[in-house]
Amino acid sequence: MIKSIFSSIQRGLAVASFLFFGLQDASAIDPAPMQNHCPIVLVNRSTLDPSEVYFVCHGNDPDGIPCFLVPDETTGICEIVYPTTTGTPSSAGVSKKLSVLPLATGTAITGVTANNLRIIYLPINSASRGYLSLKRPMYLATKLNPKLGVLGVDDSSVTSLSDPNYYTYYQDFEFGLVQTNVADSSSRIFINLSWVDYFCLPMQLSAYEYPSQDPISIEFSALPSGTGTSETRDSLISDLNSKLAVNSDWSALAIPFYSDPYNTSTLVTYLRVLAAKNSIGLGASANQFQGAKVPQTFFPSDFISNASKGPKPGKSYVQTLYDYYVGKTLYTTIHPKDLSAVVYAITADTTSLVLKYTGT
Repeated sequence: MIKSIFSSIQRGLAVASFLFFGLQDASAIDPAPMQNHCPIVLVNRSTLDPSEVYFVCHGNDPDGIPCFLVPDETTGICEIVYPTTTGTPSSAGVSKKLSVLPLATGTAITGVTANNLRIIYLPINSASRGYLSLKRPMYLATKLNPKLGVLGVDDSSVTSLSDPNYYTYYQDFEFGLVQTNVADSSSRIFINLSWVDYFCLPMQLSAYEYPSQDPISIEFSALPSGTGTSETRDSLISDLNSKLAVNSDWSALAIPFYSDPYNTSTLVTYLRVLAAKNSIGLGASANQFQGAKVPQTFFPSDFISNASKGPKPGKSYVQTLYDYYVGKTLYTTIHPKDLSAVVYAITADTTSLVLKYTGT
C-alpha cells in the first residue's frame, strides 16, 4: 500500500498578520510517493500567513551521521546538509518559511486555502526531529558528538531561560524514515506528535493513500491523531490551566509571559505548559529571572515523596503506591526484539517503598 502523510499545525495565535504571497511564486506538486522518500504535506491552520510559520528538521543520515534535512524550494525534496565548525549552515539559516515551499495539490484536505498546503519529501533518515515555529526560526546549537567524532545538532531546551528559543512559540515532533530492507527499499516512517515534555502548539497527524486519498491508520494508532482542527492554542491552554488550578503545585506547570515583568502583574499569555519533570528542571537551572513583580513558581521536586502532597492524608504518592501492592501481584509481559516473551511478577518487597520485578 502506498501512503502519504499529512501533518497539520492548528490555530496558534488569536492575533494575526494577514499578509498574502502570490501563488505564482511557488511550484505545485501532487503528493505522489517517490522511492526512498515519503511525501509530507504541512497544513497551516493557524491564523498566521505561511510566511510567518517556519519549519526545520535535523537527524541522522542513513549512515548515522548528524545532519539537517533541508527541503528544496522547488521540488520539496529534503537535502541532507551537515553542520560545520564555521557555524554554517545554522538551524536558522536552513529553516524554511512555509510560504517558500512547493504548494501541495490533489489532497483530500479541506477547510484551508491552497496557500496553506505545502509539500516536502522526507528522505531516509533516523532519530530525526522536526520543528514548527511561529514568527521566527529555531536556533539549535551544534557541538561535537564524542561517540561519532563529528558535529551533532542539539535540540532546544524548555528547562533553560538562556535557550534562545525560550520566548518563541514552537512544537517539535519525531520525524524519521528508516530503511528496513536495502534490497527492496522497504522503509518505515516514524512520525510522533508528542506533548510529553511540553505543550505549546496544537497539531494533528493524518495519513492517506495515494492516489485515492482514502484515510488510513498507522500501526497502533487510529488516525487522525493529535488535537482537533477546531481547537485553538488559547482554548487548549485555558482548559489545561483550569484543570491544573485545582492544585497550586500543578498550576506552576504553565509558563506565564508579562510584557513588563518588573512592574506589572497583568498576564499577556502563556508561553507553554511544561511536564512536571521539566518544571522541576527549569526551577533548578542556574539562571533565573530576578526581580519579577510576580515571581515564577515551579513544580516541587519532592512531590511524589512529600507526605503532605499524596492522595491520602499523611501518605506520599510513592507510599500509597507501595501500600497498594502489599499482598498483591501484578503480571506484565515484555516482548524483547527477536526473543521470546518474558512474564514478570511485580510485588511489594519487604523493604519499604521497593517494588520487585521477578521473572516467571
